[in-house]
Amino acid sequence: MVGLGENVHRVLEEIHSRAISGSVTIEEEIPKIVAEKWVCVNPAMPGQEQELVDTAIKQISRYLHEHSRSLSSVLKAEANFSFNLDGQIVLGKIDLLKREDNDSIEIVDFKTSKGPAKDISIKDDRIDLQLDLYALGAEKAMGLRVAKTTAHFLADGKRLTNEWSDDRKSHAILKLANILDCIKRDEYSPDYSYCDYCWEFRKICPHRRSNN
Repeated sequence: MVGLGENVHRVLEEIHSRAISGSVTIEEEIPKIVAEKWVCVNPAMPGQEQELVDTAIKQISRYLHEHSRSLSSVLKAEANFSFNLDGQIVLGKIDLLKREDNDSIEIVDFKTSKGPAKDISIKDDRIDLQLDLYALGAEKAMGLRVAKTTAHFLADGKRLTNEWSDDRKSHAILKLANILDCIKRDEYSPDYSYCDYCWEFRKICPHRRSNN
């Protein structure tokens, strides 16, 4: 949903920033934090707005209930990065960096949607590429050693975790370089197979399918 993701991420950033400073957030505080961080999506539709607020509270409360013990491992939240790849500047922002063993880190990206079904690979592919980009950014721009990447789906609590390896890194660099080259040459055609899974941009995307 447009607007939900941005608001949920602001609340998560507050919770993770508190954790970094040694402060523990409890579930009872979630409604207050959501109210403080919330930016109104559509003031003309208060009923719909309240549904979004309630959804945010539900998702974040579940996250805190299930993962509060791991918040002590938070290294950084909303970490910006930029690096050069074949003359192209790649920019991004990582939702969460968590400490792992042996001075390595886990990259976490939060989604307000449900996790993809087991028989649907199209969404997994997009998420994997996004996380690969984040892993490259963490290594190239921040000098960190990445152990694994995780997509955390807040709507159902599902987590998709993959180990970061030299093979995966090499594949990611080649794939990203090819995408950047296609964009540079204005030859990167939209992939309509993802339209059914895209909520954030379907109303404004000039390439959206007509039935969306």
